[in-house]
Amino acid sequence: MSRLSLILIFTVALLPCIQGQQNISWSKKGNGFWHVASNWDLNRLPNAMDTVFILHDSVIINGMTDASAKKIVVGAVDSMGVGLGVLSGGSLHVMGSSGHDTALIIVNASVFNAGKMEVGLDNPSIAIDTTSFFLNRDTLVINSVSLHTGINNANILINEVTGVIKIDGGFYGVFNQATVDNDGQIHISNFSNTGLYNRPGSNLIQNGQLNILDSGGIGVRCAGSMISNGGGINVENVATGMQLSHIAGHITQLSNTDSIFINQAQFGMILGASTAFDNIGVVSIHNTMMDALMNAGNVVNQATGVINLIGGALTVLGYRGQTGSDLQNFGVFNTDQLGAGLSNNSSSTIVNYSNVTMTDCITGMENLGSISNLAGLISITDSTFGLLNQANTSVFINDLAGQVSFHQSSKAMTLMPGSTFENRTLSDISSLGSIDFALSVELGAQLINDGTMNMQ
Repeated sequence: MSRLSLILIFTVALLPCIQGQQNISWSKKGNGFWHVASNWDLNRLPNAMDTVFILHDSVIINGMTDASAKKIVVGAVDSMGVGLGVLSGGSLHVMGSSGHDTALIIVNASVFNAGKMEVGLDNPSIAIDTTSFFLNRDTLVINSVSLHTGINNANILINEVTGVIKIDGGFYGVFNQATVDNDGQIHISNFSNTGLYNRPGSNLIQNGQLNILDSGGIGVRCAGSMISNGGGINVENVATGMQLSHIAGHITQLSNTDSIFINQAQFGMILGASTAFDNIGVVSIHNTMMDALMNAGNVVNQATGVINLIGGALTVLGYRGQTGSDLQNFGVFNTDQLGAGLSNNSSSTIVNYSNVTMTDCITGMENLGSISNLAGLISITDSTFGLLNQANTSVFINDLAGQVSFHQSSKAMTLMPGSTFENRTLSDISSLGSIDFALSVELGAQLINDGTMNMQ
């Protein structure tokens, strides 16, 4: 056999492999179905080795089709009416290139998933540009890798009530620069930096279930942006559960009307200066290694709001009010089994109009700033120090028929030099079962009592 014949045989044998790694483009004039070979410029269906271009019209993957590609580009800068849809029962597998490119690029177009979509390893796995949107109605699975991003959203990502998005691995799970609207379920796990990063000017509308698990990074980061939670946020086994950071020229605000649960984190929730947290629902932070709720901004716990800070180590602070911070409580605020239930730094304020309970803490309330109890009830039980009023800047005022109650505290009230405690008319302070002393007023401290004090 001649050498030329051998070359021809070898070339023919390799032809399917060479063809399988080509670019393939939608060529039909008008909308149509993925599974029709004549709709593609190579007159065959795309395969898992192909880069697919859909630059005009809309392509539908019907309920009988299991489609695949290495990479898909939907739309172009100058395109109009371009889309890709997966119908119920259909599936699409975008294999990716192991983090070297973007697996699914959406430019001036839309993607609709009512079937099963799996996107593989790339950086990011899915990119939604500033004029595009992605709507998920069924199941979207993204397998990312370290230092890469699951979804980079620059416009609109909608996950409907029946939608499930699962992102495993990566640097960021969701990198949101515009709007994410979740009514379904989003599960993010095993990321290295941030599960969901809400960039400046962006919005997270969270009325479904958001689960973020198992990472050495931040569960939810909100920087110069807005988060509205009317569903459930569950963050577990991370370095920081939620972090709010101020960015000049932007409002940073977290609003909760339903449920936030943070468990097994080093820090539970961190609020930077000039950030705001408005709570109407239930916030539970358990088993942190450091502060459960560190606030340098403004926290308002409304009348229906409940904040529970529980467990962790005895060196942990439940609530830490940093310099310049403000906490207003109109609802229920509970701390249990902590080093200090509430700790207030200088130039920070706590105002209570309702119920604050501290149980089994080394120090119930440690005050270096200003605490005002206005017609509320503060109850401290089973602590070494009930109230420790420290430094020249610390002021505690019990007013408007407010009540402060100490039970089974070794040292119920300690007023350090330069501190002030004022119990005004119609207000009540009681201490039962004090082991060492009920009240200690050190030299230079000021105690003003125009109400009732029953110290035992």
